Amino acid sequence: MVAGAGAARAMGLLEGVMARPQGRLATRRARAEEAFRAGRLEEAARLFGAVCKATPRDPEARRWLARCVAEQGDFLAAERHWRAVVGRLARDPEGWAGVGLALHHQGRVIEAAEAYRRSLELYPAEINTHENLAAALSQAGRAAEAVAVYRHGLAVAPGHARLHSSLLLCLHYLEGEAPETLLEEHRRWGAAHGGGAVADPFANLPDPERRLRVGYVSADFCEHSVASFFLPLVERHDRARFEIVCYSAAPLVDRVTEEIRGLADHWVEISAMVDGEAAKRIRRDRVDVLVDLSGHTASNRLTLFARRPAPVQVTYLGYPDTTGLLAMDYRLVDGVTDPPGAERWATERLLRLPDCFLCYRPPAGAPAVAEPPLRANGHVTFGSFNNLAKVNDGVVEAWAEILRRSPGAHLVVKSSLLDDPATGEALRGRFLHHGVAPERVELLARQAARAGHLACYSRIDIGLDTFPYNGATTTCEALWQGVPVVTLAGGLHMGRVGASLLRAVGLGDWVAGDVATYVERAVALAADRERLAALRRTLRATVAASPLCAEATFTRQVETAYRTAWQAWCTAR
Repeated sequence: MVAGAGAARAMGLLEGVMARPQGRLATRRARAEEAFRAGRLEEAARLFGAVCKATPRDPEARRWLARCVAEQGDFLAAERHWRAVVGRLARDPEGWAGVGLALHHQGRVIEAAEAYRRSLELYPAEINTHENLAAALSQAGRAAEAVAVYRHGLAVAPGHARLHSSLLLCLHYLEGEAPETLLEEHRRWGAAHGGGAVADPFANLPDPERRLRVGYVSADFCEHSVASFFLPLVERHDRARFEIVCYSAAPLVDRVTEEIRGLADHWVEISAMVDGEAAKRIRRDRVDVLVDLSGHTASNRLTLFARRPAPVQVTYLGYPDTTGLLAMDYRLVDGVTDPPGAERWATERLLRLPDCFLCYRPPAGAPAVAEPPLRANGHVTFGSFNNLAKVNDGVVEAWAEILRRSPGAHLVVKSSLLDDPATGEALRGRFLHHGVAPERVELLARQAARAGHLACYSRIDIGLDTFPYNGATTTCEALWQGVPVVTLAGGLHMGRVGASLLRAVGLGDWVAGDVATYVERAVALAADRERLAALRRTLRATVAASPLCAEATFTRQVETAYRTAWQAWCTAR
């Protein structure tokens, strides 16, 4: 008995000694999870790293560490840790989705798409992965595949408003999508997500001439292309007649955010508010005219507008089409983007500005206009800095034809995604399919600073616009840097923005009406080297003196449009 009791005590002591490390490990893991949930990411990463070192074969600890470093923005480390997870658990859908997201954030969209596909094979019901896969495919210029993925996701989750909005945006990248189809797709979104309007009467005083409170809703009050066009408007508003409220729908804050905040009379953060709460706040603020700046782009709040928080609701700037939302009363456009008859493609009433619907503020730090690169190169260089998703097969075919008909000419394509060798190789392969040697297609990746990005225009002689979805910011940047742009005007707003911009600066002869003419204009301009040199010298001054940069005039035109809409509401009461 004595011997037995001693053995039992010894075994208990041994178990206690063995349990202590496990207990410390469990405590450390619990502390790490608590730190992660509290947002103390550096502490969480350190603790999870220690757990992984102690238990290198534990995929759950590695999963937590992957999440943690991804939240810190270290996507190379996140990829490594997620790959360790799937190395242990090959059929783990979250692991493959994590690999895809880490690759996606690195700009490696083709590899990301493959990882997302593996995740969806294992768990087809995950909507976020559908959305991420479709986004990766779209960014890689594979819009038709992206549309198919969006539609499959909506079959799984038919009431998913954000996924549905992403589908609508992606449809604009397709070649030959019928206007009737686009309109019907937008109407379908409105029918599915456009309910929830509050029936209570507005407390706004229906005085047609009083000072108006205008609210702007956007997730892009930051270093974003929208800011180049919004800053002149918010700064130039006549404060005697208009009071400005900015409703920020994203938590991101940078120097542009602070600039816009300083220009607004009131600033309200709504990124953490659900639609009902935000709608109540806007009603309580008695906003007279509420302006959406996003349309169906990322982080939009169209479902907030569906609740009708303001008497007059307008969509403008961020999206090249109708919203499909019956609660949206008006769209701000111009007579070039939306000529007479364009009303049939919109669910909103069109308010046409007399000049261009955009006003561009060139960056203060823009570099000086450089000498035409053809002088140093001995050949003409075409270029496009547009979103790669807009470079569809028809665009590639037209650009290839321009290169074939312009002996020795090169093409520069710039995109943040061209950091990825696989994406660049795929793009060059598309041109090779049309007989263009890879060495004639130069690829540029993202520049860290805005000035560096603008300086890249010094490498091109002629800009080539995309179609059917034109550029906007890129066209303005090119013109400001002395680079003429050739555009193809289509039948819908998205394909007529280039025409509006060029006509605003008095250069309508660069607008083509069909692909053959687009090619002819580009080839002819490349052959006229004296004109290219003259344009390089004079284009910036021409743009600066044009309606495109006439900030005060533009703002008065927008204010007149708001007043017209407000007076119509007052009359209808």
